Amino acid sequence: MKGLRSSELREKSTEDLVEELEKEREAVYNVRRQIIFGQVKDFKAISVHRKNVARIMTLLSQRQREGKE
Repeated sequence: MKGLRSSELREKSTEDLVEELEKEREAVYNVRRQIIFGQVKDFKAISVHRKNVARIMTLLSQRQREGKE
């Protein structure tokens, strides 16, 4: 499980970042659900997805402050 690189995310458009954010949030939900039901033993996966969500949200808020919507 690899985290997304900030340099890769900066190259994407705002619309792509929003789509990526939705995918990562869904992944966090699915991993949490799988951990609860004992289907997955990879507890690090949830932190990787949560950090990806944070990276994307940071970039989106920076773009909004700069007026690059």
